[in-house]
Amino acid sequence: MDGPMAQPTVSKCLKQVTEALNSSSILRTYIKFPQNRQERNFIKESFYEKYGFPGIRGCIDCTHIAIVRPQENEERFFNRKHFHSINYM
Repeated sequence: MDGPMAQPTVSKCLKQVTEALNSSSILRTYIKFPQNRQERNFIKESFYEKYGFPGIRGCIDCTHIAIVRPQENEERFFNRKHFHSINYM
């Protein structure tokens, strides 16, 4: 589908994705949180050793959602992959 999407359609899609991500099989398989201080410290130390960032306990992956070129502030939405997008977490 090309072109803009109606707000009710976006809301319906967002609801369906949120419900899917909240299913127990997805939560158990793909979404992990450290369960104790030892796990949190291990993650924090690993980030520091690898990237030099202190105090990091995790990160979120994001994706670019292509959008129609905006009329205002167009340059703010032009990404490194050479298309207009919003960054979605």
